Amino acid sequence: MVRSQVLLLFLCFPVVRTDPVAHKNSVFPVLELPEVLYAQGVQCKHDSMERYDAHTSEELPIPPTPSCPQPTVVNLTLDVYLPDDGPQNSTGNHRPAFVAIHSGGYASNNESGYKNEMRIACEHFASRGFVAITMNYRLTNAASGSGLAPANWSGIPSPLKSPSWQGGFNPTPQRVYAAVRDTKAAIRWLRAHAASLRINTTAIGAGGWSAGACTTVHLATTEEWDFTTEMNATTDPTFLSISDNMHLSSKIKAGVVWAGNAAVTDMKDALDGGQRFRAPNAPLAMYRGSDDTVMTPWAQLEVQRKFNASGVRCDLHLIQGVGHSSLFPQGNVSANMPVLNHSYLWLSRNLGVNLV
Repeated sequence: MVRSQVLLLFLCFPVVRTDPVAHKNSVFPVLELPEVLYAQGVQCKHDSMERYDAHTSEELPIPPTPSCPQPTVVNLTLDVYLPDDGPQNSTGNHRPAFVAIHSGGYASNNESGYKNEMRIACEHFASRGFVAITMNYRLTNAASGSGLAPANWSGIPSPLKSPSWQGGFNPTPQRVYAAVRDTKAAIRWLRAHAASLRINTTAIGAGGWSAGACTTVHLATTEEWDFTTEMNATTDPTFLSISDNMHLSSKIKAGVVWAGNAAVTDMKDALDGGQRFRAPNAPLAMYRGSDDTVMTPWAQLEVQRKFNASGVRCDLHLIQGVGHSSLFPQGNVSANMPVLNHSYLWLSRNLGVNLV
């Protein structure tokens, strides 16, 4: 074949790129797909909040127990944010993905966050070429009770005790279990739909605020079986709603932590004797306000120490003059560099995204 014919073939059939590509600045309109079902879960008291679509059957899914007195099956949904990139579909570029995890102490808020910050974050990422999701997960409060958890996680205090553990926010195991189980199910749902969403599954990152930040630290250090195989179809009647995707990974490649600590991972290690801070961990960027009284300086320094010991990157960013509830997204890492913008650039770089 002569050189001119090779050139003609190249022009007619452009090279299909599979490396993740996004933009430094906002380029695309954003499409939102709200309330997409990703799994089901058992809530241990009927939830009157509209975001849960509870079954109305009088038959309880499992027998009541002291830790789950009124079990009810609920639908779990997520919102998907897509770049409206139109004709660029023909280029074959695979999109990176971002998972946003809301705050609220595992007790309050919804997929949009405390003050719509998760929606803002998802729109920021999607307008630059990412696929972004943010999900509802089961909460623990007076209205909803708590999510179903394994027997050895239910009705017990946190195993993390001072003075050896000084991270601040320290939820109970039962409060943590359902929330993290649901978040990992949402990530597996994202991977299961990678083809239709045109996602490069090697470039999935996450970011969370407060409780969501604690979950993000765990996603960077998790074992695949964590918050999954502790229960089965007998002990959890909604187990089959997540089992189809259990062959898919729930890990992330990199994460951004907005005012968080390692309570979830430390709790898992304490309860099963594991050691999850080690070389395969995903790199993290941790942001904390100088006036934060919820997450302590020790919390971030201890995570960085453990990451450094295993040779994994963990960057700390102290945001001056802001507290726990004012860090994100308006805090500034430096002049004219808000936390959200800095997080986007850091995460893109550590996901291996080609920014154009």
